[in-house]
Amino acid sequence: MNIKSDKFLSIDNRFKYSISPSNDIKNFILLVNNELIKTQQIKRKFLVKEDIPIYQIVIQNEKAKIYLELLTEIRNKALEAYKAIMNMQL
Repeated sequence: MNIKSDKFLSIDNRFKYSISPSNDIKNFILLVNNELIKTQQIKRKFLVKEDIPIYQIVIQNEKAKIYLELLTEIRNKALEAYKAIMNMQL
């Protein structure tokens, strides 16, 4: 995620940036997608005999896997929260 540190440092500009959960989730999904694309690109380069060390492939693959697992857990928790809200009696 692209976090701008100046939104936390400057008191005068604190209202300049909007912080919303929907933007954070969208940015995280885009980050996960980019990591998955990077993983596919590195694997393709390796398969066409480009000089890419195997450890770089393993690291990128694990990184993408961790991001994807985290995204899946976030989705599962959001669904659980939604179901709990829908089951509440008014």
